[in-house]
Amino acid sequence: MTNENSRINWFRSSGPVIELPRNQIRRVALWDVTRKCDLRCIHCYNYDKYMAKTPDVINETSTREAIEIIDKLADFGFNQIHFLGGEPLNRKDCFILFSHAVKKGLKVTINTNGIRLSDEYIKRIINSGVSQVAVSLDGSDEISNDLIRGYGTFHRVTENIATFSHMLENKNINLLLGIISTLTLPLLKTPEKIGEYFYLADELGVKWLNFIFLYKNSKKE
Repeated sequence: MTNENSRINWFRSSGPVIELPRNQIRRVALWDVTRKCDLRCIHCYNYDKYMAKTPDVINETSTREAIEIIDKLADFGFNQIHFLGGEPLNRKDCFILFSHAVKKGLKVTINTNGIRLSDEYIKRIINSGVSQVAVSLDGSDEISNDLIRGYGTFHRVTENIATFSHMLENKNINLLLGIISTLTLPLLKTPEKIGEYFYLADELGVKWLNFIFLYKNSKKE
């Protein structure tokens, strides 16, 4: 790789040179800002990290420390921060962090389980300058979702998504609201349920869907 004033050249051992403008190179920080979460999903990627009953799992950065991290990411040339958890909206200072990152010129995106998307929280997310919100649903209906994410979550979260979408439309706000789903084995065995996501998305007024695969992590003794 060679640096020039306005472009970066990426060389491979064979084949043509791929030349990219600097302003097209994205540096995205994925940040688990809290271990706190409202749900106990049976397929949680971070179960051992966030739900174990050990003293260190309750520790998280202070507001001052988090702001310093945002400043350093901006100084290092990052373009975007993707806030994760746990549930990032469980941090009492989350809106301070979102707003500060935006002021530093960073694009802010968040992943949320959707439980805390009350009218007040939706307005505060919008006012913070967040660019994209991904809401987790692991089933296109109540039965399949609640089996994984807990009883009553589908109804509660879809209502919150619809409210969020309606508010964005009424205020003509350019924030990308979408659904992210983990393709578990029960869903893969019933592909018609996957297809129903598209009808659900249209009904809720969201603009995009993202499917991710659940992977198996086996430990050798």
